[in-house]
Amino acid sequence: MSFNDGENGGKDRYKLIRFPRSNSPLNYLKSPTISILVLNVLAFIMLEIFGGSEDLNTLVVAGAKVNILVQHGQWWRLFTAMFLHYGLLHIALNSYSLYNLGTFAERIYGGWRFVVMYITSGLAGNLLSTMFGQPYVVGVGASGAIFGIAGSILYLGVRRPELFKYIIGSRFITAIAINLVISFTIPGIDAWAHIGGLAGGFAIAWALGTPADDMYGGPAWWKGAIVFGALGLMLAYILA
Repeated sequence: MSFNDGENGGKDRYKLIRFPRSNSPLNYLKSPTISILVLNVLAFIMLEIFGGSEDLNTLVVAGAKVNILVQHGQWWRLFTAMFLHYGLLHIALNSYSLYNLGTFAERIYGGWRFVVMYITSGLAGNLLSTMFGQPYVVGVGASGAIFGIAGSILYLGVRRPELFKYIIGSRFITAIAINLVISFTIPGIDAWAHIGGLAGGFAIAWALGTPADDMYGGPAWWKGAIVFGALGLMLAYILA
């Protein structure tokens, strides 16, 4: 399949995807997606050891997001909550979606961009959830960040629609469908976190761009200022 993109004939489009050079297991050790999965599993094991991942007191002590606590200054819960999960089914579904979306997105955006997108999306989802959610609900999970990764892939569809159509297959559609089903059909799921994560992922992808943009000077600082400035304002509103 050929591309045509102005003067350089679309050569930068081929730089959007970084395929592994071999199938060696050592490549997985370099994957930020695998690193995040390992952190999530370790956190889950610790929850099970010290009270159980379905025990609300254990979750709160470990760093779950409780809106009223965040509003009273415990802002760090916006970050820690995205590495905790409620029960085996929760972490299993999120791990499946994260592996499928994450291993794809990190080849598009590279390691450091992927990590920034993941954390920022999770933060955006938790900020929106804190603003509009119930004050005493205990919230945990990587779903907001995972929706953010999906949002970053959707940004690829806006920027490179023909490439998006060519490379996106059933793996992406299946992962999105699973998360949407969880969001809107199972009681107790934090839809605000998913919406915020999806929007945050799209926005941070717009701000950071792809490795192809490094040929033209890298990410535009003013885009990052807009995105992180907006998140800062949301946090200031919550803590006010």
